[in-house]
Amino acid sequence: MAIQKQLDMLKQGSKIWNTWRVQQPGVSIDLTGTNFSTSIIGFTTLGNVDLSTTKGLDKVEHRFPSTIGIDTIYQSHWKIPEVFLREAGVQESFIDVMKLINFQPLEYSTCFISYSNKDKEFAERLYADLKQKGVRCWFAPHSLKIGADFQTILKKRS
Repeated sequence: MAIQKQLDMLKQGSKIWNTWRVQQPGVSIDLTGTNFSTSIIGFTTLGNVDLSTTKGLDKVEHRFPSTIGIDTIYQSHWKIPEVFLREAGVQESFIDVMKLINFQPLEYSTCFISYSNKDKEFAERLYADLKQKGVRCWFAPHSLKIGADFQTILKKRS
């Protein structure tokens, strides 16, 4: 639940809110469950705040463009209504990119291990050691089937 003192300050208007924010720069803002459906904003900066659990963002009246920080978008897990972003002035192309973003971290190998048969024992030891240290490796015997075209496989993975 949002912190009532913060909501009370916010309701008193931008002058009081901005003065309070200058005096309290380290205080985290909690807007959990806040209903913005009757809010009017413009030239507003929404930075470093999670909007994902707020309500009524799609009903906010935007009198002027506002700034929505990328930190706010990340903290909100991209769960901000498109209409709110659009009305705040966020470019359509950025909204389109947001739709494509997947929160799964990209998985890629940072090391490619291929070897001659005479170095097989060393390569397996190296692979095991790197794996134990958390290094993602593309290890030919595990990642490449006999007769497969390794260049095609590598291109698909990059």
